[in-house]
Amino acid sequence: MTQPSRRNWEKSGSENKRTSNNFQDPVLKTMDIRCGKCNQKYHLPDDQVDDKRVYFFCENCGHRIVVNRKKEAWFSYHVPEPLSHGVDILEGIYLSFNRKNFFITFFLLLFWTCIFAIAALTASRTMTFFSTHIFLGGFIIFIMAMLFMWTFDVHLYLLSKNLFFRIKNGKNLIFSGARADIVHDMPSLAFISMGIPAIFILVILPVYLMKSEFGAAYAGFFHGFMLVCALFILLILHCKNILMAFIALRPRSLVHTVGGFSRFLIVENINIPVYLGIISIVTLFFAGMIFLLLAGALTVTTLTAGTMLPSLLPHSGIFPGFLGSGAFPSLPTAGLESADSLWSGLAMAGFWTYLFFLVFISYTVNLVQSLASVAMKIMESNPGKSLGRGALLLGMLITAGFFVLLAGKFLFHI
Repeated sequence: MTQPSRRNWEKSGSENKRTSNNFQDPVLKTMDIRCGKCNQKYHLPDDQVDDKRVYFFCENCGHRIVVNRKKEAWFSYHVPEPLSHGVDILEGIYLSFNRKNFFITFFLLLFWTCIFAIAALTASRTMTFFSTHIFLGGFIIFIMAMLFMWTFDVHLYLLSKNLFFRIKNGKNLIFSGARADIVHDMPSLAFISMGIPAIFILVILPVYLMKSEFGAAYAGFFHGFMLVCALFILLILHCKNILMAFIALRPRSLVHTVGGFSRFLIVENINIPVYLGIISIVTLFFAGMIFLLLAGALTVTTLTAGTMLPSLLPHSGIFPGFLGSGAFPSLPTAGLESADSLWSGLAMAGFWTYLFFLVFISYTVNLVQSLASVAMKIMESNPGKSLGRGALLLGMLITAGFFVLLAGKFLFHI
């Protein structure tokens, strides 16, 4: 690895020119480099990085910047800008193959799997206690659900934050360099993930606590407020991925986030459902292909490993009776010690199956959030006009026709 001298790279805005005999040489071709921590921009001459791996240190924050042209040529994908038309949403497919985002989702799901497993094991051993303290058990479940929703939404926000940085700079974001923006957005994330559901639950809780006629009176009095809360929650759940991308686009306060997203819904009121439909179709197609590949691989390995299963079942204790009376006379009888091996094999098979399931879910989540982030970028670049009105009208007619046929089929069967 070589380290270019400080005179070979310059900050943005400076020029590298030489003057000789009243003639000026052409400006050297440079490549733009950004610091992954503070986003400081540099110009590095191409002749310093041709087929080389070079590095230098950022003047602003001291972060080590590494440039590897060969690696970038094979393993990086630069999104063409600006993203301003509906067809550009397919760029999200390429962005979904992001190792950093994938592992963020994978380890989050793995962490919550362990938490839920520990909670289920604890609850099974203290069932008598929680059966006599129902409200305490309900409160614990409520807290765990709120924490899960909050961490999952923060994770979607981080995925979009990294994707926006990658679209602009062609590389992943170092989150420590964006700590100030992330902390600034935390109140908005907490309000959307935990605040609104908590308010709704607190509003409807007295209805179940009041056993007398006052419960019905309370429900009638606050019916409008509960209806607004329920509609707001459904809207957030329906637009959750785009909402997280909207928050990640630029740091805002809680008040500005709510106001900005309300104006965004007004401007993009027709485009958002169309983009959500496109995201669903693309996700269903790619996730379906990956699921079929994983299912086929698991089926082949299961059938291969199951060729000796009939010889183990008579002594496993799983199927007593006819299996032990020579149901498979052509296969050798296994010893009693094979039962332990069978249970161990089943446990390992279940572990690997679940691990592949987590891989599938992790990629699917990344694909959906990548498409939602690209859609958000498109709507920001071309507000209200990113989709042609003819295409929107055709989509609305097809959707309306689909629902009419569905309703007619339902009424016909009735």
